[in-house]
Amino acid sequence: MHGRGSERGLLAGLLGRVRAGRAEALVLRGEAGIGKTALLDDLAAAAGVPVLRATGAEAETGLPYAGLHQLLHPARDRLDGVPDGPREALRAALGLAAPAGADRFLVGLGVLGVLTELSAEGPVLCLVDDAQWLDRESADALLFAVRRLHAEPVGTVFAARDDGGVFPAPGLPDLVLGGLARDAAEALLGEAGLDISVRDRLLDEARGNPLALIELPRALSPEQRSGALPPLSMTFGDAEGAHGAVLRGFRQRIGALPTPARTCLLVAALDGTGDRDTVFAAAAALGAGIADFALAERAGLLHVGTARVELRHPLVRVAAQTVADIAERTAAHSALAAAGEGDGRVWHLASAATGPDQAIAAELDGIAGRADALGALSLASTAAERAADLSAEPESRTRRLTYAAAAALEAGRLDRAERLARRASLGDADAAAARRLAGVRALLEYERGLPRTAAAILVDEAAPLAAAQPAHLASVLARAAVYTWHCGHGPHQNQLFDRIERLPGRPPGSPLTGLVGGLRLTSAGDVAAAVPALAGYVSAMDDPGVPFPQRLSAAHVSLATGDHDRTHALACDLVAVCRAEGRITLLPQPLGLLAVAQMFLGEHRDAFATLHEAQLLAEDTGQRHRRGHLAGLLSWLHALSGDEEPTRALAGEAIASSADGERAANLAWAVQGLTALDMGRGDHEAVLERLDRESAGPARHSLTVQIYTAADHVEAAVRCGRSEAAAKPLAGFTAWADASGQPWARGVALRAAALVAGGDEELFTRALAEHARSAQQPLEHARTRLLFGEWLRRRQRRADAAAELSAALEVFERVGARAWAARAEGELKATGVHARGPVRSDPLSALTPQELQVVRLAATGASNRDIAARLFLSPRTVGYHLYKAFPKLGVSSRAELARFAT
Repeated sequence: MHGRGSERGLLAGLLGRVRAGRAEALVLRGEAGIGKTALLDDLAAAAGVPVLRATGAEAETGLPYAGLHQLLHPARDRLDGVPDGPREALRAALGLAAPAGADRFLVGLGVLGVLTELSAEGPVLCLVDDAQWLDRESADALLFAVRRLHAEPVGTVFAARDDGGVFPAPGLPDLVLGGLARDAAEALLGEAGLDISVRDRLLDEARGNPLALIELPRALSPEQRSGALPPLSMTFGDAEGAHGAVLRGFRQRIGALPTPARTCLLVAALDGTGDRDTVFAAAAALGAGIADFALAERAGLLHVGTARVELRHPLVRVAAQTVADIAERTAAHSALAAAGEGDGRVWHLASAATGPDQAIAAELDGIAGRADALGALSLASTAAERAADLSAEPESRTRRLTYAAAAALEAGRLDRAERLARRASLGDADAAAARRLAGVRALLEYERGLPRTAAAILVDEAAPLAAAQPAHLASVLARAAVYTWHCGHGPHQNQLFDRIERLPGRPPGSPLTGLVGGLRLTSAGDVAAAVPALAGYVSAMDDPGVPFPQRLSAAHVSLATGDHDRTHALACDLVAVCRAEGRITLLPQPLGLLAVAQMFLGEHRDAFATLHEAQLLAEDTGQRHRRGHLAGLLSWLHALSGDEEPTRALAGEAIASSADGERAANLAWAVQGLTALDMGRGDHEAVLERLDRESAGPARHSLTVQIYTAADHVEAAVRCGRSEAAAKPLAGFTAWADASGQPWARGVALRAAALVAGGDEELFTRALAEHARSAQQPLEHARTRLLFGEWLRRRQRRADAAAELSAALEVFERVGARAWAARAEGELKATGVHARGPVRSDPLSALTPQELQVVRLAATGASNRDIAARLFLSPRTVGYHLYKAFPKLGVSSRAELARFAT
């Protein structure tokens, strides 16, 4: 541990905080040999608490949940305390139960449950070395769990190569290890007994890398160590640095061994399991024996134990394989296949194959199917791709590549999915595979922010193939229509809708006809005319028996009807389905819709909590463009609260994810957020300029620009003395309000008309009467009261004005619209009313988003365990949030929470 005092101190601090009851996590990053493992060993030795350890192995990256097997093996007896769904998913992942086909992130919840159970008895430390070689499924599950540890005394330290791309861990702090300082390096190298000139040369070349300082002297002959001969054979000083020098040193030492000893190293390097019997049997089949293993062991390259054969360092594995030629590697794989069993045998057979082999391909299909059932989609994709490589028939090859691409896409590996989809040929696919391939390609384009291209793929490729199957066709066309609606405005939208409507096999008069026709009208800028058709589609889809994608599309288009109660109900149902079925990857979409409905219904704090969860899940599941969409929604919420800095930052993130407006929904929500911010600040010029521009831009057809900022457009135009600019948005919104039949919408339309008329008491009065007929859009109701109160004050009707302004202020403060509240309070003071009673602040405003979610559920009588299962937390974290929330709410028992139920 020469020269690692500061790093040891930092890790000791982490351990101290864990012992004090906090969850802590850290990623140690650094090049190979920099000392990551030594620091983990040192931390484990000093821990004084139970330690769970795992080490990633390059040969095990294709074994699903291999990392979890290692880490949780000592804790398998704690599975009984984990909730049912996550417990069964984790049992299947650990090979303790038959695969159930659950969402792979349920395994992460199972890991969270086990760590929670362990930490209930005291602090726990989890150490994961070589995390860059963890199998993808273990890495996903562990990171999912670690991000949800809050009140549990669990410390987690990952050690990984310093390239953030090989083990991405967003949200976790990094500690990057550099080389040792010169004095520490000298102290370490001083133990090697080198001539001073050789020592100085090695110090320069090792660059403070401890492994290089230890291993490079071993590669020198006695003459070189004494300085009698220069160590030129090491070829020091090239661009690869210490890592490359150590690797070359291992290669040189391996190359100097007799062929049988090299064979032993190669077999051990390719095996991956370390099982002594398997490695010895394979080596024996190639003519090597125990004496040859002894030679490799004396060379310091491997260690033979009673049950395992272990290489000295992961770089030895790399060196052994690169020293061998293709014939030697193929022979080693064949020998390992003959000596092995199970899936490992199949992988070695596949690696040894030099041409098509249908029998091996079929066995790889079996591996892919079993991995899929475990939620190990990365492995399923890898197995299917190798099976495709071994396929003799073009149709089988394309079918397997299509499956591999779909699995990679669902695993969040977009680049891999795209490469596989390009390799697959539609011309060689049967109808089912071709339809699936088209769906994969469409979803890839959509996830890249190109909904127009995605819609065209569905129309051109998937829909004709689905024409003979009405259920498939309805799903494909619903997706194509929604994608077309979501893309940037232009003539291509009409062209796509034309092609959708001309497709054969679509039943006339079906709900799908209403969806396509309604979205076409909306995209053309006539959302008022679209309302009846879209309302009909939403009603037809309001049935639990309708496939999830179509119900999701209905929830999206329900926003065009203005019925926010319906949107809320649909979104709640979809969220419940995702939670009940463990469909964590899909959950951010209905959560985003639920947040929109909550905002329109005045439940702004609940919307913050909902979006907080949606963003965390989108991050966990690798949904980059979904995060951009959610950022736009969050910008709107922050704008209503008057938080300028986060509003602009989040709006910028949403705009950046919109692909220059091609993904119009992301751009539209950013426009909504920036408009709300400027309206609250009274910057009407900025609002008018932005909405005039966006009314002719790529998001002009969005509901945001057509409907939900129309009243702002009107007010900004009037305030800027440009009433003529208010005519079009006023006419469009009024027509939509009449078509929707929503009282809140008619109230807003009448308010806007009153502004254009220069203030009309009758219109204001009628507007308030409409608002009073509905509980929807309380913020808009309050804004109408504010504008009416301002108009009354200017006419010296102070008592009437004060009544309206006070009512508006109460709503603004209740929903947290601070900028609007300040404006209402200023107007109220201008009426001469200074001594009004203090407005009671909502105690919920003091809660964090997660505390609010927990309190809302606890108020319904749900137990900590039930709440934990619903919010993907641990029961202990739920209890912690309640402990923090009680004093903020002024309560002392769960029974008192009933008044906070929604």
